[in-house]
Amino acid sequence: FDLELGAAIDATKALVLPRLVSSFDFSGSVKSWDNVYEVTCEGQYNTTAMDSVFGMGFAHRVDSLFKYLEKANGAEWEIVWVDGKARADLKMGDILRVSNGGATKDYYLKVSDVPIESANSFLKAIKWPDAPTEVRNMAGWNGKDVIPGFMSYVYSYVIKLPPTTKDVPALTVHPSDLNAKVTVEPAVSVLGLDAERTTTVTVLSEDGTISSVYTVRFDVEKPSSFVQPVSAEPLFTRFLTNIAVYDHYVEISNPGTTPINLSKYMLVSSEPGTSPADIIRPNNAYGNAPRWYVFGYVYAPESEFSSKPMVVQPDYQVNPILGPGKSITLSVRVNGDFYWDWLNPSRKNRSSMNLNPYTDITFCHIAQFGAITSDPAFYLAENKVYYRAGSDWWGPVARGREKHIQSLYKIKNDSITRGLKPIGNPADFELIDLMGTYDGADWHPYDTLGKPIPGKSGWWPYLGRSTERKPEVWKPNKLPGIQGSWALTAEESEWIMNTEFNLRDRGIDWAQAVWQIGLGLGTHVFAPVTDNSSTILSKVYKVSDGYSSPQTIKGVVTGTSVADFKTNIIKKNPGQMLEVVGKNNADNVATGDVLKVTSADESNTTEYTLTVSNTGLSDNATLIAKDGSGLSVDVAGNAGTISGIPLGITMEQLLLQLIKPANSTLKLFDPSMNLVPLQVTTADNNYMKVKASGEMIIEVTSENSMNKINYSLSFAGVGNDAAILFSNLYDIDQDRDLVSLIPLGTNVANMLSNLIANEGATLKLIDKVGTEREVGDVAVDDNIMVTSPDGTVTRVYYLNFIGENFGADAYVTSKVLIVNQLDLTIVGVPVNTPASFFLSGLVIPATGAKLVLLDADNNEVTSGVVLGGYKLQVTSGDNIKTVVYSISVNVSVGNTGIDLVKVYPNPASDQIQIEGLREGCKVIVTSILGRTMKIVD
Repeated sequence: FDLELGAAIDATKALVLPRLVSSFDFSGSVKSWDNVYEVTCEGQYNTTAMDSVFGMGFAHRVDSLFKYLEKANGAEWEIVWVDGKARADLKMGDILRVSNGGATKDYYLKVSDVPIESANSFLKAIKWPDAPTEVRNMAGWNGKDVIPGFMSYVYSYVIKLPPTTKDVPALTVHPSDLNAKVTVEPAVSVLGLDAERTTTVTVLSEDGTISSVYTVRFDVEKPSSFVQPVSAEPLFTRFLTNIAVYDHYVEISNPGTTPINLSKYMLVSSEPGTSPADIIRPNNAYGNAPRWYVFGYVYAPESEFSSKPMVVQPDYQVNPILGPGKSITLSVRVNGDFYWDWLNPSRKNRSSMNLNPYTDITFCHIAQFGAITSDPAFYLAENKVYYRAGSDWWGPVARGREKHIQSLYKIKNDSITRGLKPIGNPADFELIDLMGTYDGADWHPYDTLGKPIPGKSGWWPYLGRSTERKPEVWKPNKLPGIQGSWALTAEESEWIMNTEFNLRDRGIDWAQAVWQIGLGLGTHVFAPVTDNSSTILSKVYKVSDGYSSPQTIKGVVTGTSVADFKTNIIKKNPGQMLEVVGKNNADNVATGDVLKVTSADESNTTEYTLTVSNTGLSDNATLIAKDGSGLSVDVAGNAGTISGIPLGITMEQLLLQLIKPANSTLKLFDPSMNLVPLQVTTADNNYMKVKASGEMIIEVTSENSMNKINYSLSFAGVGNDAAILFSNLYDIDQDRDLVSLIPLGTNVANMLSNLIANEGATLKLIDKVGTEREVGDVAVDDNIMVTSPDGTVTRVYYLNFIGENFGADAYVTSKVLIVNQLDLTIVGVPVNTPASFFLSGLVIPATGAKLVLLDADNNEVTSGVVLGGYKLQVTSGDNIKTVVYSISVNVSVGNTGIDLVKVYPNPASDQIQIEGLREGCKVIVTSILGRTMKIVD
């Protein structure tokens, strides 16, 4: 009966109807019955030349189609494939053909031809799996391997490394969407220039529309006596304005290497249209006093304010010292309204306290300090700010919505901080940094974002904005607008601007975007300041640390000219000047010569004494195999080969069998030239040792950086007839032909990018009927098929996903017999093989799978011998999957049945003993890969 048409359906017709499925309410009662698909009947919704089945996503399973359709009893159906290939999944244009008696009807299957792809281009973690205990115990690591301070929406990081660090950390990156495309450009060295010490990660969303770029710079820590001082002024580095409409934040940072005492500075927020002369002026109104804030000082209580207005006194709860490279953050909240209460996941009471999502500290509000008064106070520490609300809107933090001016002044004398005179005379202050314009124009650090956003202009005054200083900017700018730090283009501006809409356009919902735009507030990353640097680097010579003269340079080779010597020196700043004292470029350098380095700003000089010898630093980059390792190393020019590597060995084990030259550096790269760690974190958050594979490269660079050899890996017993799968992300059981630890939702491209076949072999992903799957998500019953270089051997690996039930696979493998996983056949069973020996010794079941031997009539066989026509039924441990293999027994002549033999020891290393062989037997010894190793007649 057709519920929609209200009529009985002729059971002799070749029709299909959608099956109804129920949905339930909270009480468990049936709420409604719904169709899984829509089926057009008799041309009712005929959008093609035939009736259709609608409502199927990309790569919809054939099994699901049949499960949720109804046909008349006795009717038959089949799929007519649009491309002529039988598949486990459907494509747009496949046809469902229904036959009933003499009637036949076709349904066009309207399947989405576009995979659902994500626009997410964020990372969820950057890790250093090989991070030593010394590093994990450093501040911020918390004993783990995730880099300190990592947040998905923060793109720049600086990692401090111990002084003993010589090698670039092999970072692993984990995208939020595991199908995003990730490209890593690893740092070249931990001792080079800024760019060379930086690893860059580019994440392209699965749909290819959005990219994010993350940078991680490595700074090797030095004793303070080796660090050339950089004394700098504090400057504005970030503004968050109109966050969730009401909240405003300002970040001030120290770009130098020496601490800054912020008690010598004053922060001012002034109203739009204020002239420079009016920013600092006498004030007798207590409620307006918070506009002028001296770090570490407060005003007298309101009862005393009128007798000494704008006179400050120490606030001993505040530490005004801002350390090198550190930042502080201040905030203002309109009307004291605790707007974050409803937004923050902690859902604290509106009149109590809440967590600041930007700095992970507590915002103290009404309950902690009693009723709101006009007494403001700010409690500052490095990276943090405590805020006490006031009844007045005014405070020292500018509100971009009202187009206020934000100024940072330096106090020119100590009369102010000693309480001897009030704030109000501009002559007591020097302007250091400015954000805004005196004419009250809206903040737009570069013009393209200063204009209204098309279609969103009504939101612009309330739009949450993040404006961050570029890393290379370390000097304040006291001029207003485009005369100062602003500009007409993003390239010319000193600022990087972002908005809530930028995040929302990347697929982040509003409730997330309004606060995630400010993540990372309180930690600004500066590019190293090198203007006053008078120290240099070299990859060819050994340059001593430190900056005070004299320093040393060793490893210079006899006969090197001054000109050639200078080419091997790396300037930290292009403006540095190099001079070998008393010599011209054509002269040769000698021991005792002095290289004088003058900083770009001519404020500093450092002199280096040279040591010259006949040998210089070593150019040896040749690896040596340890005695007894079974390995051999061959080198031809800049290419090398390490041969005889046992299959399945980890890279850690392999490197222990090799000797590298003293003071050389060794790096391990994958085929994409990403640095490879010795262990990785799997998708289930456990560590897995990285195994050696044929596409890995070991790069060795000599001590003097002049010689570099790339070594390829060659495995013992792996020839043109081998079909082997490797992975540095998934776990591969070669005995059971099983790839496991695969995250659900992995697409085909992602899966294949994390798999490697032996050299020359090919691999592809196939569905359960053997058809190649090229796009879409990997299904739990898909397989990986590897074909040997010579095409003679095909090996199928099964897949196991994280979260998949234990024992969800149904298959067998064998070290002796030939198992074809596509045709489901087992070939090569010897005549008279006992059934018990076949089940327990010749085939290896998937984990948890149950085996039943069946005869030609499908009766279970538990004794006797295996005969031709027998079958092997394999049922998964969860009793969901069942497959049946056909068994082929070797053809024999006469009564030459095999007796039970004994083979020992097991396992064997170099010799095995075999007992029970009859005269005339042939013994064939094969490897685990099925390759013939020895034949004995």
